[in-house]
Amino acid sequence: MNQSQLKQLPPSHYQPMLKESINRFLAEYRKGATNFSDFTSIFSRTLLTTPDPPIPVVWFYTALEFHKYRLGVGKECSGASVDTVKSLFQLLVSCCDGCVSMKRIGVLAPLVFQLWRLGVFEKEVKSEFEGLVEGVVSYCSIYCLKSQVEVQGGDGGVVLEEGFVDLLPVWMIGCEGGFGVGDGLKEFFPFVSDQIRKGIEMGCQVGYLAGVVMFEALLLKMCLIFDAGITRGEKEKKLQASAAQIMTGFRNFYFLDTLFRMMLEPVLPVISLLGSENEVL
Repeated sequence: MNQSQLKQLPPSHYQPMLKESINRFLAEYRKGATNFSDFTSIFSRTLLTTPDPPIPVVWFYTALEFHKYRLGVGKECSGASVDTVKSLFQLLVSCCDGCVSMKRIGVLAPLVFQLWRLGVFEKEVKSEFEGLVEGVVSYCSIYCLKSQVEVQGGDGGVVLEEGFVDLLPVWMIGCEGGFGVGDGLKEFFPFVSDQIRKGIEMGCQVGYLAGVVMFEALLLKMCLIFDAGITRGEKEKKLQASAAQIMTGFRNFYFLDTLFRMMLEPVLPVISLLGSENEVL
């Protein structure tokens, strides 16, 4: 499908082209390809000509740019560099300029995934990692506030376009574990329960995805407190104060729904960042 044909299609008709592009991209990557300019040019044009681009289209284009940058700086296997993740944040934000608030938050899911990987594999970049997490929390707070004055809450009830889960293998390349969606879904959304991940896999609303992103951003922020070099009592006080501050900013039904669901879980899945000795806090 050429660029002129793509420009004329409504968003619902992007799915066949997107699915074909995903399959071709993964096949070429497995063969060792590192130049994906053909894909990039088509999807860049799509974003420029679509006022409210579908999340799967945004994710595929930003994944292409992310991997191009990652491979360019030699981050082949472990995690992405701080600069790569910063660039991803800026790109996701710019691609959704003009979109409703819940969509602007939900589209950050790949960024939160890469932040988790940065925290796991790049321990020496703590200050930069903390700055990025703070940026995500502030961004979500701003658009939670804006969603309160948008018509119908910013269309958070709109169901995500088809092809949403199909994009996960594109983001998982360069990670351990292959290209499958099953375990990939668990790694892509590392801080939520299997039940919540199942809701995403079965098809969910944009607001539901935004709620997951906000909850994971909250946990990332909480995890930073454990590396502050303070006593257990001080950690507990700081955790309570920070959680209260963030939840005040995240005054949103979708966030609270995810939060309450996760509070029913016996433990929070944060051992990868904290270690089992800290999870009890």
